[in-house]
Amino acid sequence: MLNLVIRGHMITKTYADSVVKDIVQWVENSLTSTLLVEEIAEKSGYSRWHFQRIFKHATGIALGEYVRARRLTCAAVELKLTTKTVLEIALHYGFESQQTFTRSFKNKFHLPPGRYRKQIAWDLSALSPPLLLEHEENITNVN
Repeated sequence: MLNLVIRGHMITKTYADSVVKDIVQWVENSLTSTLLVEEIAEKSGYSRWHFQRIFKHATGIALGEYVRARRLTCAAVELKLTTKTVLEIALHYGFESQQTFTRSFKNKFHLPPGRYRKQIAWDLSALSPPLLLEHEENITNVN
């Protein structure tokens, strides 16, 4: 079993991966709820500071960045597949306003939501799928 030392705290890699996996699954089921980093860390049983380091170490992405990317990805899919207004989608995924949503959406997809929706071609390269930890990828890819 591999042990990790993150800023002087030793935890097993297996346990850290298990906690991160559980939190990722919880986040995926909660993307339309208010998700504060403090709340997510509390759910993990670690302090905010410590869990953010564990998450980044296990996934290579910051926790807040992951949540934002997943929300924007789900919003992009809804833009393409539904007739909901941009404001409805923005509010559904926890953005405070359409302006905040549009700014974040443009940063990720390089187009405002309205233009993204109207594009005939759908470039999937900027979408962020749910995270899979290394051992999950190996299990998933076995046929």
